[in-house]
Amino acid sequence: MSAPAPGGGGTQGLDAELRLLLAAVRDPPDAATVDRITGEPGRPLDADRFVALARDHGLAPLAYRGLRGLEAPLPAAAVEALRVEAHRSAASSLLLVRRLREVLAALEAAGVPALAYKGPAQAALAYGDPGLRPFTDLDLLVREPDLEAAAAALEAEGYRPLVPSARARRLHRVGHHDLALVAPDGTLVELHWDVLSPYTGWTIPSAPLWDRASGVRLGGAEIPTLSAEDHALVVCAHSAKHHWERLEWLTSLAGLLRAPGVDPAGVLARSRETGTERTVLLGAALAAALLEAPLPAPLRRGLDATPSVAPLVEAVRRWLAAPDGPPVRYYHPRAARFHLRLRDSPRDRLRFVGRAVGQLLRPQAEDVEALALPRGLGAGYYLVRPVRLALEALRRPGEG
Repeated sequence: MSAPAPGGGGTQGLDAELRLLLAAVRDPPDAATVDRITGEPGRPLDADRFVALARDHGLAPLAYRGLRGLEAPLPAAAVEALRVEAHRSAASSLLLVRRLREVLAALEAAGVPALAYKGPAQAALAYGDPGLRPFTDLDLLVREPDLEAAAAALEAEGYRPLVPSARARRLHRVGHHDLALVAPDGTLVELHWDVLSPYTGWTIPSAPLWDRASGVRLGGAEIPTLSAEDHALVVCAHSAKHHWERLEWLTSLAGLLRAPGVDPAGVLARSRETGTERTVLLGAALAAALLEAPLPAPLRRGLDATPSVAPLVEAVRRWLAAPDGPPVRYYHPRAARFHLRLRDSPRDRLRFVGRAVGQLLRPQAEDVEALALPRGLGAGYYLVRPVRLALEALRRPGEG
C-alpha cells in the first residue's frame, strides 16, 4: 500500500457502494477492503446502486475483472450485470478499433497524418486491453491546416459533419478544438486540431505532441498515438475540466503513470511548461487517495511543495459523495472557484476568466443553427446568443 497522498483522506465520507467500487478497480484489487465492506453490519449493500455506479463511472469491465478474481459475496444478479457490461464493452471495443483503422486508412489515403488518442489508444496504454475502457466515439488529432482535407476524406466515406454549413463551421472553429462527424452506422469521430478546448485557458501545444508521438498495438496493427506521458497530461486536464466526475479517468491516469517506460518526472516537467502542474498534481493526489495508487517520487515532491492542491482533492471528494455531483457548467460559482484555484498563477487565472467569458458570449455554431440571419447581419448573433442561453437555462433544472 502506498503512503497517503498529501492532503488526502482516502475514501472517507464516501458511501459503501462507491468505496467497494474503488476497492474493486484498484491494481491489484483490494481484497481486504472488499471483504470488510461486503461484511459491514448495519445498512445492507445496495447491489443495484453498486452496478449503476460502476456503469456510470465507466468502470464495469474493471470492476467485473476485480470482483471475479476475489469471488466477492455479491448477489448473482449484480455479478451477471457486470459481466454483461464487460462483454458489451469488449465487443464494442473490437468494432470501434476496426473502425479506427478504417478511418486512419482513409486519412492516410488523403495524405492527412493523424494520431489516435483517448478511446482505445488510451485504454491499451493504461490497461493493456482496449476492452477494459468503455468508449463510444473515436478521437483523432490532426494538424489544423489539414482539418478540411480530413473532414472531406471522411465525408467521401459517408460521414456526415455535425456542423454542416460553412458559415457555422467558421464560427465553430473559433471557439472549439474539434469537428465531429457521424458515420452512417452512428459512430462518432471527432477530429481535433488541439487537445483542449480554448475556454480552459490551458494551452498544450500540438507540435511537441507530434514530435513525441509513439505507437500502440490495436487489432493487430501499430496505431500512431500520443506518448503515454502526453496521454497522462491530457487526461488530467480533460478530467479537471469536468471536475473528475468520471472515475475511469482516474484509473486511466493510474495505469498510464505505471506503464512501462513512463517518466513521471517528464509528465511533471511538461505540466510546468503548459501551466497544468496543479492539474497533474491533483490527478496524482486523487489516484493515491482513492485508488491507493503508487505516488512516484517526483509527483510526491511536487505535492509536498504545493499545499494548495489539498483543498482541490477535498472538493472532488465532496462532489463524489454528493447525490447530484459537481456543477455541470464551468461558469457556475462553485465550478468557477474550483477552476480558479486550479490555475497555476494569477496570469493563468486571468486567462481562464477571459477565455471563459469570451466563450460564453461569443456566437457559436448552435446560434447559427437556431436562427438563420441574413448575410450582412452576422453581428446580430451577439444578441441571439444571450437570449438562447437564457432560454436554455430556464429549461434546465437549477444546479445547486
